[in-house]
Amino acid sequence: MVTLRVVDQLQAATAVDKQGRRLELPRDRPTRHVIELRRFRGGWRIADVRLR
Repeated sequence: MVTLRVVDQLQAATAVDKQGRRLELPRDRPTRHVIELRRFRGGWRIADVRLR
């Protein structure tokens, strides 16, 4: 088993709709997760994801 401790955070970003209008996307606070990977035949699979 492999345990990953991950922190993600959205930074300033902009989306463009079909009409070409720019839309500012919301910012985010850091989110921490613990992800457990287990090896099975054929590769690794996510076994568990927990919010910290």
